[in-house]
Amino acid sequence: MYFPKIRLLVIAVTALLVFIPGLESWGKESGSVWYGIRVASCRNSAGAIALADSFKVQGLKPFCREVDIPGKGRWCRVFVGTYKEREKAFEAGCQLENQGIIRGFIIQEISDFPEGGDSNPPVSPPLVQEKGKKGEALPTLYIAGISAPADRKKDVPVTPPASVPVKKWGAALDAAQERGCGESPLCEIAMAYFGSGRYQEALIQFEKIWKQNDSSGVNRELLLRRIADCHYSLGEEGNPPDFLKAIDYYRNIIRDYPRSHRENETTLYRLAKSYEYSKLYYEALGEFKEFSSRYPQSVYISEAIFMTAKMQYTTEQYAEAVEKLKEYLNRFPGAEHERVATFYLAECYLQTRQYDDADVWYGRMLEGWPSLEKIPPPILTRLGEYYFQVGEYGKALEMFSLCVNLFPEEKDCKKNLFMLAQTLMKAKRLAPSLKVFGTLLERYPESDEAQKASITIADAGVETPELKLPSYILSGMDHYREPIQAYDEMIDRTRDLDARETFISRKAHALAEKGRYQEAFACCDRLLATSPQGIYREDVGKDLIRSAAHLVDDYYSKQDYIAVSELYFKTYENGLFENGSFDLSSKMGSSLEKIGLADSASGVFEKMLIRFSDHQEIDKISLAAANVDYQRGLYKRAGYRLDGLYAGDAPVEKEVMAGARKLTVDIYRQKNLFREAATFYSKVPNVQRDTSEMAGIYKGYGDSLKEKGSYASAIEMYQKALAQCPDGRGCAGSVVEDSCLELADCFYRERNYERANALYEKVLNATDESNGGWAALNMGRGDLNMGDRIAAQKHFSVLKEKSVGKFWKDVADYYLDDEAWSEKYEKYFLK
Repeated sequence: MYFPKIRLLVIAVTALLVFIPGLESWGKESGSVWYGIRVASCRNSAGAIALADSFKVQGLKPFCREVDIPGKGRWCRVFVGTYKEREKAFEAGCQLENQGIIRGFIIQEISDFPEGGDSNPPVSPPLVQEKGKKGEALPTLYIAGISAPADRKKDVPVTPPASVPVKKWGAALDAAQERGCGESPLCEIAMAYFGSGRYQEALIQFEKIWKQNDSSGVNRELLLRRIADCHYSLGEEGNPPDFLKAIDYYRNIIRDYPRSHRENETTLYRLAKSYEYSKLYYEALGEFKEFSSRYPQSVYISEAIFMTAKMQYTTEQYAEAVEKLKEYLNRFPGAEHERVATFYLAECYLQTRQYDDADVWYGRMLEGWPSLEKIPPPILTRLGEYYFQVGEYGKALEMFSLCVNLFPEEKDCKKNLFMLAQTLMKAKRLAPSLKVFGTLLERYPESDEAQKASITIADAGVETPELKLPSYILSGMDHYREPIQAYDEMIDRTRDLDARETFISRKAHALAEKGRYQEAFACCDRLLATSPQGIYREDVGKDLIRSAAHLVDDYYSKQDYIAVSELYFKTYENGLFENGSFDLSSKMGSSLEKIGLADSASGVFEKMLIRFSDHQEIDKISLAAANVDYQRGLYKRAGYRLDGLYAGDAPVEKEVMAGARKLTVDIYRQKNLFREAATFYSKVPNVQRDTSEMAGIYKGYGDSLKEKGSYASAIEMYQKALAQCPDGRGCAGSVVEDSCLELADCFYRERNYERANALYEKVLNATDESNGGWAALNMGRGDLNMGDRIAAQKHFSVLKEKSVGKFWKDVADYYLDDEAWSEKYEKYFLK
């Protein structure tokens, strides 16, 4: 029972300590008017005293005054300073607000304040009771942030424009305290903290009350709203997690108190803002739409419509954003966000590639500002990016130059320097561009923009290496002069995988540009193997193909077909064949054929026939594909390809047609269809006869007949073959010699030894050892068959003398010995 009395005693003593300093000047001449900086009003003195004590700690000299408000009872107001002039009081309040000491204030006239000079007086007055008579106007209030015109009478209150929501909690807190705190001193203290902008302290007190479940008349709904508002305000002060807590509280309040329509107006608006601050843009969009639907006449409606459009833009709903932005501009001309709304409208058109409309709205946006210098830096930067994107580099240079020169301390200064240098480079002003890049490297050496600048400088050294400047003039010139070395340094320095991929791709391109194709190919091949789905896959693939094409040309010219084939297999998965030229693909297929990889070569030629179907040299690929089919034993398939060449309307190159005929004959031969080969030319329209080919065909036909024992028919074919080459002209020497030898053999088989020997003699004089050996042997044997032993011995002796190898000498010795033995002993057998 003693504790309440002790508590009241402590409060009384504290109040005495607060107000005693003013007794010294109390009772002096009165009647003058002062202007006080009022920061809070409390239902009871306990909360006011606690708040005043907190301001004392910060070096201020607060004081309290009690006032009876008609219809609302007694309140205790907290002031932090008084001034003789209203303007000075207002300036002092703004200064305290900017310093973060107070959060919102009201300038209020104070009558009968003791004289003591301007500014915050050295002593504070005692607690003074101020009674307002029923029906009598209260002292004029001047609200922070809104200055009154010089000619405004002091009894006319200054209020904010309806289109600008007051963000401070303001004097409306008085009614909330009256309605919600009941008889709870702790609630009064919390409200005082809250009203003065000390949200962390207020939150602690509100949460204590909530946990204690105090039954002293505290309004639970109001308590929840103040807890949510504390979190919201703390979020605005730079504590993002508090926005998430505010979201939970606001959602619960709207759910649990749906009938509090008026109070939920502000709650719903702050819920939407909390979502926005938390970067939950889709949720914010939904709440702003809901707010506009529920409260179309709200003081926040213009803000809600603008934020709806902004969230639509942020979530890339550009068509919807355009409509909402136009609604905002039409309904609220001259509103707070008019210029920014115009900017977003231009951006929406830009994002949807409606460049003419974008240009119109960017122009209107520029007209809305009195000068470029007045445009906020982020918008100025974005405007420069727009001009850069559409290729208007002169205007882009103007925007980025303004950003760099007018706002050198802006957080985006690094970005603006980089974009300024990039724009200069696009405008073909290489030296100034390198200078700006050098400035960026000097001022922000560890920034991402500096890293990108280093890459760009090295890239410039690859693409335009003609600039001759010493490295000591510009920072980063060593990257320009030795770009490959610069890329290697960047690769060694970074551990970021994406950055490494960037540097390696740039290095590969630089190597290709320098003609170091072997290194470039290896670099591209490794990168595609480690990052097959990397962001630079397309660019690296192009450099790979380019390097490989040069390597293939080099290897193929040296007849290093194995090296060409190895390149093919290395790059098969990386699109070398799919993206290579006709010549490159042809050389790859040919190399595969030459080293015996017919299956792989066939695959290359098949794809070429599809991909290069309209190429002027596609007939060569058809012939190559037919040759590969022939090697694989696919004679029928090869024949189909050749038939396509013969039946085409377009003329075929002579070289290609010759190859096709030869292959056709070879196919007939493999199938022992020599009659078809012999009549081949007569079946093919628009094909001129080739004597050499015809000789080969007749010769092959004769070979087939000879093997079957049809010597008479074979003789006819061999004679036709030789007829194609009168005096041996126009035909390969082997065809003439082989046809003569085979014809002689047929005459020999037919026992026409004289004609056989005449042909053997011709072969013996014009052919090599192998054919000459057979010719001399059969001539001797023919002589024997004709009974001319002397001529036979002569021919056997010639065989022995002209033979180099042991085989023919042994054969000659055998026949000579046999002839000598026969001559010696024949007479005995005849008896």
